[in-house]
Amino acid sequence: LLTGSSLAHAGMSRQMEFHADLYAIRVAGSAAFAESVVALAAGNAALQKALYISQRSAAENRYPDDLPALVAGCYAAIPPDDRRELARQSRYTIGLGHDTHPDDTDRLEQSEREHDPGALAEPGDSATLFHDFPGLCRAETRAFFSVDNADYIPAADLLREDHARDALDAARIDYFGAVYDGPVWLRLGDPPPVDDAAWRAAIDAGDEA
Repeated sequence: LLTGSSLAHAGMSRQMEFHADLYAIRVAGSAAFAESVVALAAGNAALQKALYISQRSAAENRYPDDLPALVAGCYAAIPPDDRRELARQSRYTIGLGHDTHPDDTDRLEQSEREHDPGALAEPGDSATLFHDFPGLCRAETRAFFSVDNADYIPAADLLREDHARDALDAARIDYFGAVYDGPVWLRLGDPPPVDDAAWRAAIDAGDEA
C-alpha cells in the first residue's frame, strides 16, 4: 500500500510540475521559458565554477569582491551551444515510476511543442528592479563569506588568474597526460614512452611545463 501510494504521489507531483511549466509558458512564452531552463542549468554550472575559484583563492585569504560578477563571468565563458547541452543533460530521474520532477529535456520538449508566444512577453533586465544593484551584489558577497581582514579581489582579476592557471594546466596535460583541476579529470591519450637514457631530460621538461 505504501509503495502504491508513493508511486501515485510521484506521478501526480511530476504532472503538477508540467502544469506549472505550462502556466509559465502561457504567461512568458515558449522562447522565454526555454531560455530560463537553459540559463538555470548553465547558471548552476557557472556557480559551481565560481565557488571553486573562490575556495581556491580563499586558501590565500583572498576573496572575490563581487561573487555575482564572478558567476556572470563564468557563465559568459560557457558557449551558447554548451549551455543548452547542459540543460539537456540535467537529470532528476531516480528510477522508473519514482520521478517527482521531469528532466529539463522533457520540459524543453514541452515548451517547443506548445510554441506559445506568451501573454506578457516583455524583454528587459531584472537587475533594473533593484536600486544600486552592483552595490547590493558587493554587500551580499561580503555577507556571504563573512570573514575579517581579507583581501577582496575584483572578479575580473580572479577570472584572469583562473584562465592563466588553465593555460598552465594545459601545458601539464600535454606532457603528463592528465591533471586534476577541481571537479573534473582532464585526460588526453597516454603519453609516449620515454627511452631509459632520456629520463632526465623528460623530468626537466615536465618541471619546465
